[in-house]
Amino acid sequence: MTRRIWLTSLLLLLCGTSMKSTALSQTASEAFKVSASSGPAPVEPRLKWWKASRFGMFIHWGPVALTGGEIGWSRSNTSRWMPAWGSTPAAEYDQLCRRFNPTGFDARVWIDIAKRNGMRYVVLTAKHHDGFMLWHSRTSSYHIMNTPFGRDVVAELAEAAREAGIAFGVYFSAADWIDPDCRDPERNGEFVERMHAQLTELLTNYGPMPIVWFDYEGMPCPSDPDETAALVRRLAPQAVINNRLDVIDTDESHGAVFGNGDFATPEQFVGSYGDQLPWETNMTIGEQWAYKPNDKIKTPRRCLEILLNTIGGDGNLLLNVGPDALGVIEDRQVKVLDEVGRWVNAHAEAIYGTRGGPFTPTWEYVSTRSDDAIFIHALHMKSNTVRLPAMSARIGSASTLKGAPVEVHQDSEGILLKVPDAARDLEVTVIKLKLANALPMEISPIYPRSRSGSLAYRCAVKTSSAVGPHFMHDGAATVDDDENTYWTPGRSPDAKEAARKSFVHYRNKASEAHWLHSGSLEVDLRESKLIRRVAIREKVFAGRYAPVTKWALEYRDGNAWKPAASGDRIGVSLSAVLSEPVSARHFRLTVSAGGRPAVTEFQLHDDLPTEARPEAVADWRDMRFGMFIHWGPVSLKGTEIGWSRGAEVPIAEYDALYKQFNPKAFNADEWVRIAKSAGMKYVVLTTKHHDGFCLWDTKETDYNITRTPFKRDVVRELADACRRAGLAFGVYYSTCDWHHPDFPLGSPGGGTLKPDADLDAYTRYLDAQVRELVTKYGPLQTVWFDVPQEFDRPRGQGVIDRIRALQPDILVNNRTGAAGDFDTPEQYIGGYRDDRAWETCMTLCTQWAWKPNDPMKPLEECLRTLIRTAGGDGNLLFNVGPTPEGIIEERQAERLAEMGGWLGRNGRSIYGTRGGPWKPTKGWVSTRRDRTVYLHVLKWPDEVGEIVLPSLARPFVGAKLLDGTAVSIKVREGKWHVEVPVEKRDAIATVIAIDLDGSAMDFSAIAGE
Repeated sequence: MTRRIWLTSLLLLLCGTSMKSTALSQTASEAFKVSASSGPAPVEPRLKWWKASRFGMFIHWGPVALTGGEIGWSRSNTSRWMPAWGSTPAAEYDQLCRRFNPTGFDARVWIDIAKRNGMRYVVLTAKHHDGFMLWHSRTSSYHIMNTPFGRDVVAELAEAAREAGIAFGVYFSAADWIDPDCRDPERNGEFVERMHAQLTELLTNYGPMPIVWFDYEGMPCPSDPDETAALVRRLAPQAVINNRLDVIDTDESHGAVFGNGDFATPEQFVGSYGDQLPWETNMTIGEQWAYKPNDKIKTPRRCLEILLNTIGGDGNLLLNVGPDALGVIEDRQVKVLDEVGRWVNAHAEAIYGTRGGPFTPTWEYVSTRSDDAIFIHALHMKSNTVRLPAMSARIGSASTLKGAPVEVHQDSEGILLKVPDAARDLEVTVIKLKLANALPMEISPIYPRSRSGSLAYRCAVKTSSAVGPHFMHDGAATVDDDENTYWTPGRSPDAKEAARKSFVHYRNKASEAHWLHSGSLEVDLRESKLIRRVAIREKVFAGRYAPVTKWALEYRDGNAWKPAASGDRIGVSLSAVLSEPVSARHFRLTVSAGGRPAVTEFQLHDDLPTEARPEAVADWRDMRFGMFIHWGPVSLKGTEIGWSRGAEVPIAEYDALYKQFNPKAFNADEWVRIAKSAGMKYVVLTTKHHDGFCLWDTKETDYNITRTPFKRDVVRELADACRRAGLAFGVYYSTCDWHHPDFPLGSPGGGTLKPDADLDAYTRYLDAQVRELVTKYGPLQTVWFDVPQEFDRPRGQGVIDRIRALQPDILVNNRTGAAGDFDTPEQYIGGYRDDRAWETCMTLCTQWAWKPNDPMKPLEECLRTLIRTAGGDGNLLFNVGPTPEGIIEERQAERLAEMGGWLGRNGRSIYGTRGGPWKPTKGWVSTRRDRTVYLHVLKWPDEVGEIVLPSLARPFVGAKLLDGTAVSIKVREGKWHVEVPVEKRDAIATVIAIDLDGSAMDFSAIAGE
């Protein structure tokens, strides 16, 4: 039977090959000839329905739902051709089908959820890498009919979709981990026979199949891509096919199509603006593709932002759900989709059938366009105005989608749209623009002004080679002020052919040999410009991108390239001041690495930065909560770091402690895990305290960690651990140094005068050490200085200026002698202040460094400290002191985890908020974001049992607890009276979300009562 089906497939394949090689390749090449300056590229007729649909549902499902593990990837593979990384043994995973009986499955319910919520197509994982098939296949017994359920899921979903008038397609893994022949160089052809027979079944037995979504997991897929694509084209000539047959790496799937596919597939992130080729972001509604109990589900607001940023970038969104083992899409996922669908259906005109642009997406807005209108989707309106870049076309009229008039002010500097307060939408306000003298589809992309101020922003870039020829990973990705896009050199010329012969899995080290390890970028500034500084960012990710080991900046003088700057390390982020300013039009960056390099930003500047970018400060403020770590050899004594030198501990003894310091239990990943469990978003480590001891491998002094019995570079390990976990990393560095002979003051307590000190020499020492930290361990979020003894404002500002020359967007606190970017109240909560950033630093116990049996703050005090800090519009940097062994005490870790548990339930009232609109009182504080005010009631009045709030300049439209329970607010005598039933009150903080009828951000905070 298998052989006969294969022969039928082969005949079909042979008939279709020549058609594919001409028509498809011509279509692709013609599409890519369209200039980006002429508006969006035309869509091939076969793809028009799919492109117009904009929004689809992905479904990952199978027997793995019984375990709650990830589909396919949780299986521990047994084949020597694939790495084994799953947590479930293959023997156990492969037998799950014997228990799989999803009696709650109803195809019509699944399709209805998709259709009613604006999803125009559905894609089901008919077969994932694990090889299990959700249809009745004749090629193997490993399918749905041989389970207790015994029903053909593909057949039922295809029929339900046809009844509902919604497109239905299949995801099909071109690899199969349960098939012993897959990727075996000797027998892979046998696997291909079975795989093609399976495809033939899907494409002939289940009606017209408009979408075939392939997935890869090797170099390349074990199927011959040309033959497989030809088979699909023959059996389903109108099918839309994604690009994963040809790619041999995930980067290629993000931004390239090649000859056998129709659209690119960025995964788990939104693609950048790209209107010259079709693309589709595929993303999970939770964190896992398959069902996972208590998976963290994205909010409706977040899902809506993802959708709008995707279509605003001219892509589609395929949003994934994972039904449970009974075949039910859980209620909390459905509720999110219903909220998104309600908004999408009400704004369909600005969604379906549109193209992205012409205004490219920003944090504040995205835009879409039809043949006769431009739609501005205002995502974060801080007031009733939206500001857009200038546009040559003239706006004839403007209104909200519901018809309310919008005031327009347009000139050569930009466009200002003013929306009536009553017409603003609680979620996203959509403004419809009609043009007076142009067609929307003819307008070139309009980009926002550069956030970095780079003179290379959006300039033309040539590359020596690139993995992505169209968007996301081409040279333009390095001059777009977007760190999510990046350029990486392409693969070697023989990579694809070599991969086909070897079937090397892309996660194997052998795959690294197929990638170029060096390359160059050349930018044309359009005219000669003076350059004083170059800023470079690279993407480093273990196992994928290697750190740059050599870089050079050159400029073209006539026909010759001349050196301008060079180095042997970028350190993720680098800002290098040229020894001599250079005037030129063309600049070239060359990089090389031990593996495959990736450059996210290549910026050229004519200035030296003196203050942090507002965006960098805002991003830091949004994090709200960080971990401070005070640690060093002093932990051996259990006394305070720095201050006990010459006091509790004699100087000679204190300075010799490092010779005994051997914290063998230190584990940077464990420290970071504790920080993440607490809900902390960044970490700041005391790299050098007042005692002068350095926790990194500094070349400026032997008084450092590498001269201890431990020898390991603590700063390196913690910086890397933070990056792996997605936490920002910053360094504390003491401005004073009581150990250094050139610093004028010494111990105890910085009160001893050193008559032979040289402050200028010490400043040079400080600069050299800070340069090491910034360039070797960066990018750093902050440099947190302390105790500016002897440093005045000019000296302190000089330190800051030199740091900014190394990393322009770094944040510096106010303890160099100069103002810096933020203030630092210590061991107390700062008062309300929203005109300047601030951060309270406070200990979890009583001492900064570890102290045996140090009393620890109770949970209530810890949480209320965080809440009151956020309510005052500040951040909290909460300190722990590890033990001499390098362990954060279990009791401290448990207390922090308790804080993280509270933030898991209430974090939206803290993260990304600003303080106010009411200033903190003894009984309550407030935070705000967009149109919502979060009231944190810490103490309920005994007499009346209600909170009385001064009325705001904007009325409320509703209130609820964060669990969704409605809260009633009554207005009496111009004040808001809030009461929550006693059983619903929280002992630490009752959090109430109050929605206003407009922005909560555009009026000043008022005093509470």
